[in-house]
Amino acid sequence: MGMMAAKHTDLVVGMDMHMVQPPPPAPPVMVPHPVVGMILDPADYDSGACTVSVNGLPRARAGSVCVMSPPHIPIGGVFVMPPLSEAEVYQGSSTVTADGEAMSAGNHQVLGCHDVGAPAPVRSWKTGGATSLMKAGSLVIALPGGPPVFVGGAPTTSASGDKGGEVETERPERKARFHFFFESDGMDLALRDIEVKVDGAAYSDVTKSGPRGDVELLVPLDAVEARVTFAKGEPQELSWVITLHTLEPYDSDFGVKQRLANLGYLESADAATDDELKMAVQSFRIAADLELGDAIDDAVKTALRNAHYG
Repeated sequence: MGMMAAKHTDLVVGMDMHMVQPPPPAPPVMVPHPVVGMILDPADYDSGACTVSVNGLPRARAGSVCVMSPPHIPIGGVFVMPPLSEAEVYQGSSTVTADGEAMSAGNHQVLGCHDVGAPAPVRSWKTGGATSLMKAGSLVIALPGGPPVFVGGAPTTSASGDKGGEVETERPERKARFHFFFESDGMDLALRDIEVKVDGAAYSDVTKSGPRGDVELLVPLDAVEARVTFAKGEPQELSWVITLHTLEPYDSDFGVKQRLANLGYLESADAATDDELKMAVQSFRIAADLELGDAIDDAVKTALRNAHYG
């Protein structure tokens, strides 16, 4: 008879492994983090992308994106490398296809983000996709939503490779996701037009801030710097320079400046004066609910690392 067919909103449960830094002097340790989410691939709602439904919802197939809810929350410390909380269905049927790919069912494996793993499989029909290292650590739980639909056949990882000449031979460029929040006493930064440049080049993927004055960037792994400008060309123009992949250790002098700049307390880590640094530390101590002052002590460094997620 096979297994119950998988579809959007079906559950995904399992475990991912991520490196966590407990309070010093303990060394970093690999900690299992629970995965709870559902299958929900936005691409299936593009015109013509999904022609097969299960109980009125888009079918799931090998490669379907899953949404974690909630995202990973660090257990026992702070993440050494903040996870992107990504997941996608890994397996489908070896005998049943849907929209050119192996159709998925209950108990099929799901890839989740791991600190030790491999890139997600390249599928001939898929553009974009997960950028984390991935590993199978979760399963699909197919939920009944109407007359039962069953899928037979042993699990496989892909059916799209059966079409000669369609499989990509070059993996897409791996990227990392950065999520920043900006604040200003004189301007509401929510849902504002912004200009973003990464290493001096225009970044057209994001042109407006989020509802909390936040900006999310997906950039190449070798990107060094991003500049985010609000109200470009207007009298109240505000601009932040953000250090990406070249951060010094959180407990070093320059590492402190970089994180203060990334969090919006300094305009520039490189050009900050002593007075600007003192003002930034004072503001951060207030925000972090620390004792008033401008000293860069261990409490500031630890709170800064936690606020910056590393």
